[in-house]
Amino acid sequence: MRSTAESLGTQASALSIREEFNDKLINALEEGEAKLLETDLNEEAAKALSLQTRSQLSVAALNIAAQSERSILQLFWQTL
Repeated sequence: MRSTAESLGTQASALSIREEFNDKLINALEEGEAKLLETDLNEEAAKALSLQTRSQLSVAALNIAAQSERSILQLFWQTL
């Protein structure tokens, strides 16, 4: 009986250590996942901002080109 009780105590202790290890591993994996997700979201936000800026610059460039074209046409018509 005594050896059975000692064996059960040893096994219970080993299970407790394994459970603690697994809990720490799960926490570490969840923290890593959260950091990766946050990094992905930040990267996507930066890409979206970059695309928005490019779009705004394209519109501004087209407006400048159209204005320049109108100015040249006005100069041409004034000389005639």
